[in-house]
Amino acid sequence: MKFFISYAGKDEKWAKWVVWELENAKQRFRCIAQFRDFAPGMNFMEKMRKAAEAESTLALFSGRYFKSNYCTQELDAALTGTRNRLLPVRIEPCDPGAYLRNRIHIDLVAKPRDLAREALLNGVEAYVTQTLKAGKDRGFRQRQDFPGPAQTPVHRAVAVEGAVIGATLHVLFLAPAVGGLSPRKQLREMQSAVSQARNAAAIRFKGVFHVHVNTLFEELNRESPQVFHFSGKQSGGDILMKTEAGNLTTISDMALAGMFQSLDQGLKLVVIDTCASLRCAARVAKVVPCAMGVDGSPYEEDTVAFYRVFYQAIASGRSLKDATAQAQTALKFRKVATCDIPRLCCRPGLDPASVFLVNPDRRGRPAH
Repeated sequence: MKFFISYAGKDEKWAKWVVWELENAKQRFRCIAQFRDFAPGMNFMEKMRKAAEAESTLALFSGRYFKSNYCTQELDAALTGTRNRLLPVRIEPCDPGAYLRNRIHIDLVAKPRDLAREALLNGVEAYVTQTLKAGKDRGFRQRQDFPGPAQTPVHRAVAVEGAVIGATLHVLFLAPAVGGLSPRKQLREMQSAVSQARNAAAIRFKGVFHVHVNTLFEELNRESPQVFHFSGKQSGGDILMKTEAGNLTTISDMALAGMFQSLDQGLKLVVIDTCASLRCAARVAKVVPCAMGVDGSPYEEDTVAFYRVFYQAIASGRSLKDATAQAQTALKFRKVATCDIPRLCCRPGLDPASVFLVNPDRRGRPAH
C-alpha cells in the first residue's frame, strides 16, 4: 500500500520519522512525502493532486495541521468517496472537529520512541489488514531522529479501571467459519457451565459466526465487549479469516494489537482460542490488560474443557489469576501436555490476582 504523508510544514521532523519507520518496517510500506518527492521545477499543484490520490492519506494531526489551508485540502481529498482513504495519526493534543473527533486514530502523543514506533506500526498493520493491500518501495539510507520524548518510561504497577464489574459481563464470542471446528457447540458448553455458577446471570455471551476480515472491526465497535473470545484456526501463528470474497487470509499479531489499541478502555481480556496463539496473546497484552493464548496445538475437546472451567470460575467471582489456575488444573487432571494448556499474559505491572471481571460481592457492591 502507498501512503501519502500529509503534514504541516513545522511537523516535517515527524513526517521524516514516520516515513523512515514505515519504509523500513518488517512489512515495508511505500510513502509519498513533500520533503522528499517534490523537487524544484516540478508542478507543485500537479504533484499534490497525484499524491492525494494515493491509496491512503496518513495525516499527522496537530494544532498546526488544522490551521494549514494545504492540509485542509489534502484532508478533504482523502475523505472524498466511499472508501476509507484516511489514516489519522495524532502527534500532539488537538481537536480535529466534530466530524473527525470520534474517528479511530493512531495516538503518538507523549509516547517515547519505542512505544511510538510500536503504536504506529500496529495501527498501520491494522489499517492495511482492513483494506487488504500492502506493498514495498525504497527507503531512507539512515534512520531519522525521533522528534518525541527521549526517555523510556518506567513500568509501574497498573490498576485496571473498572476491572470489578457490577453489571453483566459482556463476552463477544467470534468464530469465523474456516472449517473443521464446532464453535457453536463450544459456545453452548461455556454457557451451560456458567449457568451452573454461583452467579449464573453474571456473564452474557454473544456469538457471532458470520464475519469476515473487513467486518471484524465493525463487530468489535458494535458490541463493545469487556471480553473478546476469538475461536478459530491459525497459520504460522497468525489467525485465519475469510475475506468478503470468501478467500482465506491471515491477520498478524501486530494487526490485531493495532485494532484493539484503537478501541475504548472497556476491553479487559482477549482470548485467542487457536493453536500456537501465545505469541499473539503476548503482543495483544501490550495494548489491553490481559490476553490468553496457547503455545501448542491442543485438541478441541481439551480447549472446551478449559474454557468451561474458566468462565464458570469468572462467573463465581474468582480473579483472573484464580480462574486461569483452576482451568489449567482441570487440563492437568486430563493429562494434557503443558504446551497445550492456555496461558494468561498480562500488561507489565498488572497483577491478575487483583482483576475481577465479575463482582465477587453478589449483592453488587464494590469488592475490596
